[in-house]
Amino acid sequence: MKDNVEVNRRSVSISDGLIKLLQEKGFKANQPPPPGNYITFSQTRGVKESEMEQNQYRLEIPNWRIILPPHLSHKYVAVRSGVGSYGWSGTIGIKDIGATIILGSVVTSAKLEPTEPIPPEESFCDNCRICTLACASKYLVRNEETSVVLGGKKFTHCARRTKLRCQLVCGGFSGLEQNGKWSTWSPGRYQLPDDDKKMFSVIATAVKNYQKWPENTSPEYKSPFRGLRLTCAFCQLVCFGNKKETAENYKSLKNSGCLIQEEDGDFIILPADEAKEYFESINPKHRKLYEGRKKKQLKVINR
Repeated sequence: MKDNVEVNRRSVSISDGLIKLLQEKGFKANQPPPPGNYITFSQTRGVKESEMEQNQYRLEIPNWRIILPPHLSHKYVAVRSGVGSYGWSGTIGIKDIGATIILGSVVTSAKLEPTEPIPPEESFCDNCRICTLACASKYLVRNEETSVVLGGKKFTHCARRTKLRCQLVCGGFSGLEQNGKWSTWSPGRYQLPDDDKKMFSVIATAVKNYQKWPENTSPEYKSPFRGLRLTCAFCQLVCFGNKKETAENYKSLKNSGCLIQEEDGDFIILPADEAKEYFESINPKHRKLYEGRKKKQLKVINR
């Protein structure tokens, strides 16, 4: 988490330096409005919804609260300009580095010579599709693809399900992988329906319960953001652009155990079977905050 925040800060610093240079040369330059996460405005405890909406999304697009369309996509700019290329998950990566990168953009009136996309044979992605296995919410579809045309060029990556799945897990509301074998740094243990339309009720319950979680007292994970717990990005972090290394990363993830939060706020990590048994033994009122209503076991479908 600290590394991620530091690299993001450096990205902003580099952008600021470039903006200053362009402005000194007489050009207009600025960073695009930063996108946020609409769902997680409720996590920040005190930040108004209107403040989260302002200048972050294209509000004229239907269902923007779910789609979260930014004014400018860093990923689209990076792919079309050849800074990076799409991996199967739709994350952007660089050969010999993988997807563990942070992007930044600057908008300017300067006339710059355009660069071409990275040729497919130079892509960092070897199509191992381990990224889909590292997705706890099954947001990424393993065997279906979608495409986007940017500047007359077609780019493909895996199809995706509703973004509510990603928001639920990456936003920190739930972390248990759907087969129950490992978790993210979120203690939420919601079983997710295969029907995307039913995700609305799941995330509504999760957001409400989240407000009642005790404050985290464990030093192993301290979010630098007020009230916001970003806990995933495994589709990005698992990928080193090398099939062997990526497979080793996924093996480590599978063997990492499951996170549980106790009533005093402490985090404990246990092997999957022990975690399940321990979770079932805790105070039912506390347990309900992490799984919602007890429902019939849902069938998990890997697409």
